[in-house]
Amino acid sequence: MATERGVLELLTALSAAFPNFKLAEATVRVYTRVLADIDDKLIEAAAYDCLARCRFFPSVAELRDAAHAIAAPALPSAFEAWEEVLRQIRDVGAYRTPTFTDPRIEAAVRQVGGWSMLCRSENVAADRARFLEAYDRAQRAEDHAAKTLPQVKALTDRLRADRRMLAAASASTETVKGDAA
Repeated sequence: MATERGVLELLTALSAAFPNFKLAEATVRVYTRVLADIDDKLIEAAAYDCLARCRFFPSVAELRDAAHAIAAPALPSAFEAWEEVLRQIRDVGAYRTPTFTDPRIEAAVRQVGGWSMLCRSENVAADRARFLEAYDRAQRAEDHAAKTLPQVKALTDRLRADRRMLAAASASTETVKGDAA
C-alpha cells in the first residue's frame, strides 16, 4: 500500500518534471489519502506512465487510471469475446456446457438469453449486437468497481444496507397494518 513517504517522493519527482507545478503540503495529504490502497511500486510505475503521456501534472484520477491499466490483466475485446462464443457454439453445441476464458463472457451470454438460446438462434447479427453491448457493459462495471476508492465502496455498501433495512422495516410495518385491519 502507498505510504506517505512513497507518495511524497513520487510527488517530488513529478514536481521536478512539471516545473510550473507548485507542490503544497495539502496536495501531499490528499494524494496520500486517495492513493493509499495502491502499492508504492505500482504507483511509481503509474507515475512514469503519466510522465510519458501527460502534458500537465497528473491528477489523482490519472494516477489511479494508469495504475489500474498497468495492474489489469489483458482481457479479450468484445469482438474477441464474441469470436470465442462462436467457437464454443461450433465446438460444444447447445447440449453441453461451454467453458469460457473470461467470466464476463459467460455473464454476457446469460444476459442475452443464455447458452441454449444463443445456440438455437437464427439471428446472429442481433445476437452479436446484444452480446457486444452486454460485454461492454460488464467491462465498464468491472473497471468502475476496480477504480472505486475503498472509502467510497464502504460508504456505498453501508448506504445500501441502510436502504435494505428501511425497506424491510417498511414492509413489516405494512404487513402489521394489513393484519390489524
